[in-house]
Amino acid sequence: MKTTRKLMAGLVTGVLLVLIPMSIAAAAPLQYEMYNGGGMGVLYHDETYLGGSPPGNENLDYAPLWGGEGQITNIAIGTYDPSDVAWVGWGYWDPFVTIDLGAIVQVKQVSIHTLVNSSAAIACYAQVKLWFSDDKVNWNASETYLTTPADKAEGAHWVNTQQFSHAARYVRADFTRVGTWTFVSEIKPDSVAIPEPGSLLALATGLIGAFGLVRRRR
Repeated sequence: MKTTRKLMAGLVTGVLLVLIPMSIAAAAPLQYEMYNGGGMGVLYHDETYLGGSPPGNENLDYAPLWGGEGQITNIAIGTYDPSDVAWVGWGYWDPFVTIDLGAIVQVKQVSIHTLVNSSAAIACYAQVKLWFSDDKVNWNASETYLTTPADKAEGAHWVNTQQFSHAARYVRADFTRVGTWTFVSEIKPDSVAIPEPGSLLALATGLIGAFGLVRRRR
């Protein structure tokens, strides 16, 4: 009986070793690509953007920023003040941001930190369309999120899309603006790691072996 309990305890431990990593959020994005913020002579740029080959100009309106990272994924979120350096703002522009998650993961939701400041003509976008890809060439799946009255309320807050499930390495967010300005300080994909085939095979083999041993001991 004790031997059986030990076997079952070992079996449960093995299952947990495989399943627990699946429930942990995937690593932070490696990089992202977009056109820099700006417009009308006001400098709402991604001022901390680094990397890329060739490097983009983070001080130039709408400059292409490819292959690096900066304010959109640095965890810092903006305040109600539009001059807060955490914000990237696009004037009269429908921005898009493509995020590289570094590996194919299961993407469950995307959260976007957004500013609505009516006195500064900053409104919440009408919608964000999300595209998913393994290779940044073929975008085979998409989700469209229409912003709600709560999303459009005055203030700096998170806009959380609907729940879904797409396996992808790259997530592209296409924004449809309303009015003059669109302000974003952070884009955060909620994702979980996909277990390696070898891990699943080892788990299956262990389950079969353990159950067989328990049956023989009975």
